[in-house]
Amino acid sequence: MRHEKHKNYFEILSIAPDSSLQEIEQAISNYEIGQTQRLAFPHLMNAARAALDEIPEMRRCLLSDAATRAAYQQQLAQQEAEAARRAAGNIDLADDEGLDDEIEHAFFFNPDNYDTEMPAYTLREIAEKIDSNWQTAYQWMRHTANDVHPVVAYLEFAAGRKQLAERIEQCITTIPTYETGKEPSIKRNEVLEQCIAIFDPERESPTVEIGNTHFDGEVLDIGAFIPDLPIKTELLLRHDGDRGCAFGTVESRTPWLTFDGGAATAHFSLMPKGTPPVIGISEVVLPLVVNGSTLRRDADYWAELIVHIESRQHVQEIYIRVLMHLLPLPPRVTFTPVATQENPLLLPKVLRGKSVVVSLVPCNQGDEQKVPLQARIVSREIDNASIQPQFFGDGMPLTITIDTSNRPFGTTYTISLRVDYITANTLGPQGLYLQGEILPTFWQSLQRTRAFSNRIGIAITVGLICLFLTGLLGLWMQSHSFYWWILIPLIPLICFVAMSSYLKNFVEHMHHAGDVTISIEKIAIWLRWWLPIGFGLLLVLICALLPNALSAFWVSGIAGMCIGGFLGFFSDAFLSS
Repeated sequence: MRHEKHKNYFEILSIAPDSSLQEIEQAISNYEIGQTQRLAFPHLMNAARAALDEIPEMRRCLLSDAATRAAYQQQLAQQEAEAARRAAGNIDLADDEGLDDEIEHAFFFNPDNYDTEMPAYTLREIAEKIDSNWQTAYQWMRHTANDVHPVVAYLEFAAGRKQLAERIEQCITTIPTYETGKEPSIKRNEVLEQCIAIFDPERESPTVEIGNTHFDGEVLDIGAFIPDLPIKTELLLRHDGDRGCAFGTVESRTPWLTFDGGAATAHFSLMPKGTPPVIGISEVVLPLVVNGSTLRRDADYWAELIVHIESRQHVQEIYIRVLMHLLPLPPRVTFTPVATQENPLLLPKVLRGKSVVVSLVPCNQGDEQKVPLQARIVSREIDNASIQPQFFGDGMPLTITIDTSNRPFGTTYTISLRVDYITANTLGPQGLYLQGEILPTFWQSLQRTRAFSNRIGIAITVGLICLFLTGLLGLWMQSHSFYWWILIPLIPLICFVAMSSYLKNFVEHMHHAGDVTISIEKIAIWLRWWLPIGFGLLLVLICALLPNALSAFWVSGIAGMCIGGFLGFFSDAFLSS
């Protein structure tokens, strides 16, 4: 509340307070004549004109009616009593009183610049000084290093307003002491505005406006959103006016509408347009986050935001109704079985020339009834793959047929199919990946378990060892002809074991090559039994009829070398399943 200081018109007219109406009228007429005469003197003109302007108010207070005159005299009495108490040092003004009372010592931002800086002699003038010299005050308010800020000391000791000094000190202590000076201090602007509000409560209060284009003054339409995607929008606040720092908070009273980090409130601090950036900004964008996962799809939702403008003692509030539409969930597609690039669908191994047929089923996990899935699948020409049907929807089986007639034996291949989604905003695999293998030939299977170079080396090594051992055996039997009968069961048995080992490996590699019909039991008995046994008996007979030891060595040695080399070449270190 602003208390005006009333002039004592009785003293100005030099009449007693109990003068009659005629005496007062005559005194006012004489006063008016005297001031009119002073208009002729240039150095008295301004003061005379101001005095003449006061005559209507003088007549109102003294001549209107008895009640008005009595009220005026009571105001003069209260004013004189207050002045007397203040002179006696026995006065405790309210914070909103005495704002226009002159203070003996002038207020300066920098007392050393008294010859260039305009002084302020009242608290209301200090508010005007801060408001009209904001950039200077912004730097001056940063002087928080001393124990007592200059404005606090001035209020307490020069103005005698200890209570106001405590309020101002509470505001200043909230300014961070670690400011670098490179970035604007939002808190300094807010403290300056708080000081102005204390020194001049009647000064225009700064406020804000909502800058969103879809805000009609009450409702903010933030649009339509897809439920399972991140939903982010923003609230634009602008300083609405020519002065002051408008600051406060924006509060969301709706759980699904929050600010960054899930906070229910966000702070803002704004300066008028044209304020240097080093001091503050004139508009701010506050991100809004919508948690659509908890809401029912395909529906409108309302939220409530409240802008609390805390620039003054009485908080102003702007209520904003937020409208949002949550769309139906567009198609969210998965395929069964899985056929992604990271986890391709493994196809069965086949012989070259045989077709591979596989079926995939798409599944729409969105709102199929409201947003049906429409898509198509396309293969590369080099993949030799056909798809039926090419266009598909939810739950429609896709049959993929792959022609392998042009693919090499013993190789793996990957089929990539492109998926084009016709329905807007569909999410799903952009491609399907299938991986298969063409079975190897018999010789490729041999080489997979052991390289040919290794097989030849082993065959030569084993053959030479058998040449030496079986040659010595034949030589010993030639010199001990009495024991030749020992070779009759031994050599056929060795030949039988060698043939059985070879046939086992042969069958395994034929299985690897895709011929699963063959087995040892299906091989002719003459090949499994009679051929190796007959070959062994023939070898024994030849060795028995040889005429000398040298012939026995070479005949038996060469036979052993052939058998050993054959086994060495076809033996495997391991067989892959």
